[in-house]
Amino acid sequence: MIHIERDFKEIYNKHSDKVYRLCIGYAAGDEDLAKDWHQETFIKVWNHRKSFKGDSSIST
Repeated sequence: MIHIERDFKEIYNKHSDKVYRLCIGYAAGDEDLAKDWHQETFIKVWNHRKSFKGDSSIST
């Protein structure tokens, strides 16, 4: 479990700012909506971490 948590933290730290910028753009500046989408994105990353095959970049 420690390995999975460490990997997730690394993904979050590396991509969080970019994901937030995309969310704020799509939300037309609505910070609350952007924060919700940002959180939902990383919940999905966590929930689907075992099915990621690595065929594409994690940033996609």
